[in-house]
Amino acid sequence: MQRVVVLKDQANKIAHEDSAQLACEAAGAIRTVAALTREEDCLRLYSESLEEPLRQSNRTAIWSNALFSFTQSMVFFVIALIFWYGAVLVSKREATTFEFFVGLMVCIYCLSQLWCSNMVDL
Repeated sequence: MQRVVVLKDQANKIAHEDSAQLACEAAGAIRTVAALTREEDCLRLYSESLEEPLRQSNRTAIWSNALFSFTQSMVFFVIALIFWYGAVLVSKREATTFEFFVGLMVCIYCLSQLWCSNMVDL
């Protein structure tokens, strides 16, 4: 996970190099820019140079948020599956309500421990 963050930071840095260079050049030559009344041109060029990095970061954000929402929803799906199976067992009188809730708590505890151990490994 840490490698992904480092690679994303490097990609962001590379994407913003052109706009940063443009801003530094304009700021360094501010007197010339002001004398030629090119402030709006510099602002337009700077804004245009930020469009592509913005599109790339939006695309990345959409995919990462979609993946995050899927993984978060899987926890609730598993709990719903446990409830469904427990209801089937209780309705067939193969388990009591007490046994169902004990099994539910055991499953939730095991899932939380599994999730936490995976988070530490990342």
